[in-house]
Amino acid sequence: MSRTRTGTGVAAAGVAVVAAAAVAFLALGTWRRFVRTTAPDLLGRPGAPWVVGAALGLLTVIGATYLLRFTAPASPSTSASGTTPSKAVQGIAAAASAVAAFGPLMYVLAALPGRNCPAYRQGCEHITGAWSALAAYVIGAAALAWLLRHRHTTRAEARRAEERERLRKLRRRGGGKSRAARRS
Repeated sequence: MSRTRTGTGVAAAGVAVVAAAAVAFLALGTWRRFVRTTAPDLLGRPGAPWVVGAALGLLTVIGATYLLRFTAPASPSTSASGTTPSKAVQGIAAAASAVAAFGPLMYVLAALPGRNCPAYRQGCEHITGAWSALAAYVIGAAALAWLLRHRHTTRAEARRAEERERLRKLRRRGGGKSRAARRS
């Protein structure tokens, strides 16, 4: 491989990294501006920070649950009809679930005041209720996550108990002996 091709490849990779960073910073800046313009209206009413924070926390847990479901390895009985959705549909569903999982968190965090952002600058103003919304977000997300985990472990324990009972009945019918032992 020539030095020219190597140099061109390195330069192209550098340009790609700089372009990706520029797009990421532009997207984050646009998101922060969107949050800074909508959050005062959304959180400005009495009690709204707690309701909005809890709702966003619930949305995060639901989005994360479906993200895990869509990114898990497919089993033979993925759907009720017996057919599995295409990879494109699963990818779109996983992307939508990721937005639902991480979007609310980014909204709540962007509403908080910046660390090196003085309050007198435009875009750095204190948004009333942002900290309350963060507290409600954490409480709501933790409560729903605990409930879903509790339901999952309860169902798993019930399935294990049914399997133990089924095996116990099978052993009782055979007298606890294998087929070869019963024949002799």
